[in-house]
Amino acid sequence: MKVLCIVTASSFVGNLTGTATTANNVSSTININTSGVITATTFYGNLIGSISTTGQSFETIRVTGLSTFTNGPILVGTTTATGTSTQPLQVTGGAYVSGNLGIGTTNPTYKLDVFGNGRFTSVYTSTINSGTDVYFENIGIRVDGGGTFDSVGIGTTNPLTPLQVETYGVKTGVGTFTASVGVSTTIDSFSVSSTDFKIAEYTVHIGFGSYIQAQKVFVMQDQTTAYTEEYAVMYNNSLLVSIGATISGGNCILQATPQTGVSGLTTYRFARNTLL
Repeated sequence: MKVLCIVTASSFVGNLTGTATTANNVSSTININTSGVITATTFYGNLIGSISTTGQSFETIRVTGLSTFTNGPILVGTTTATGTSTQPLQVTGGAYVSGNLGIGTTNPTYKLDVFGNGRFTSVYTSTINSGTDVYFENIGIRVDGGGTFDSVGIGTTNPLTPLQVETYGVKTGVGTFTASVGVSTTIDSFSVSSTDFKIAEYTVHIGFGSYIQAQKVFVMQDQTTAYTEEYAVMYNNSLLVSIGATISGGNCILQATPQTGVSGLTTYRFARNTLL
């Protein structure tokens, strides 16, 4: 059927070419090709033309085929434009997308796939599972189950330390142990197979009662032997520990060995800089 006048219906099924508005005077279903005006509360089919909703009240426009609306914006959830006429689609009250959503791409492969630059002007919040990786181009972020950053990589998408810039990683640690003269205690370790750091430089602080000690420790390893150099050692009132490294059980281990007179609760803090 083809008409050049106004047609009204409670629903419409078919192909529409022309201008669509909404109303409900006729409770019938029609198939129509028109160059005039079609009015309906519900539309099913292919729509090519312009849509006008001024002064109308409707709930649903359902399009199962190719549709082109030339005179937007199309307003969903409101009868008042909240943006500008240059925004063809405006949604108020939220939207649901069952598949992948692409912005700047016609072939999204993720739930949200953005091709181009993106910006958050407020707080970005994500609830994801432990060990999940989030990648922002050449920045890799691993987030734990509590939503905090477990590791951040810049220039790498596979950070092996809490903070890693390309092959340079940073880690910190704090703890206590019960010192016993001559008995070594491990204060840090890393796997030489999964995190094969060629060198590690430590800044270490030791506390025992009112006594303190601070120093640098440089470690080099080849997965078989660890080589250690202590330097910049400072202390008050006496030397508390000596610090060295060894390879044991596939790990490079940093150990503190208490000196004479040091027995009891001892604290330590360290910052470790590593190079893959």
